[in-house]
Formats: sequence, C-alpha cells, structure tokens
Amino acid sequence: MKVRFTLSYIILGFSHMIAITAGMDAWTELPLVLSIFVAALLCFTPVVNTTLAMMGSVAAWHWSWAAAASVFLLPMIIYLVSAILVYRHLGAAEPLDDTQSNY
Repeated sequence: MKVRFTLSYIILGFSHMIAITAGMDAWTELPLVLSIFVAALLCFTPVVNTTLAMMGSVAAWHWSWAAAASVFLLPMIIYLVSAILVYRHLGAAEPLDDTQSNY
C-alpha cells in the first residue's frame, strides 16, 4: 500500500513540475534550466505546488480553471482522503503484543 501511495505522489509531483515549468516560461523569461530547477524545488510542497500547477496550466496551456482543478486538485484531494482513511484504519488496529513473539 505504501508503494502505491509513494508512486502516485511521485507521478503527481512530476506532473506538477511540468505544469509549473510551463507556467514559469509563460510568466517570466527565465532560461528553461532555471525554470526546471525552481519547479523541482516547489513540486513537492503540498499546497504551493497544486496552486502553481493550476495557475501554470491555465497561463501556459490555456486550460479552463475547471480542467486545471480536475487534473491537479482532485487527485490531491483523493490522495489526502485515502491517506486519512488508511491512517485511521491502521490506528484502529489492536496493539501488537510483543511478549508472544516467535523471534
């Protein structure tokens, strides 16, 4: 389960990085390498990356706000809700009794 969450978070972060890079190209006249570097620094910060990715996709690719929200915001909401549910499920489990271990 952790592997799926980790892979989905990395894929989502990479897609955010692409959108942030495209937005920075549209907003500024920075070189592409510098835009990629700045986007790589920002792509795994939870609220900032989603906001900048939505703004970048609207500015650079001329998406509507609804399309940008469905691509970038909805997966983060699903990820957050599923992480909370998994955490609550793991927290509801009975504590492990280490006194009867076979090791």
